[in-house]
Amino acid sequence: MKQWSYSFNSEEEFAKFVKDNNLKDKEQLLVQVNCGILNHDSFEHVQKVIKNELPQAIIAGASSVSQLYNGHVTSGKIVLSITHFEKSRLSLFEYTFPSFDECNYSN
Repeated sequence: MKQWSYSFNSEEEFAKFVKDNNLKDKEQLLVQVNCGILNHDSFEHVQKVIKNELPQAIIAGASSVSQLYNGHVTSGKIVLSITHFEKSRLSLFEYTFPSFDECNYSN
């Protein structure tokens, strides 16, 4: 297993990062997106860029107040944690949950 941390700035810089780290040729990639920019359009743009550069990757996203990048806590950034599983196989399961208001929490 190998892991990279990347602070997303632009589509061009991400493409260079992917090329420099030979990620296009790697299967079994998990990209965790820690989004400190609470803007739906920004998250969708990053998702499209990742899918364009790494179509084989499984993407998991979350919004966060702060992000950990190179051992430092940051905020207001989009930080990608990219993990290559060399000896494991990734599978994606998707679940749809009702909104909080629709949940019945009674026993």
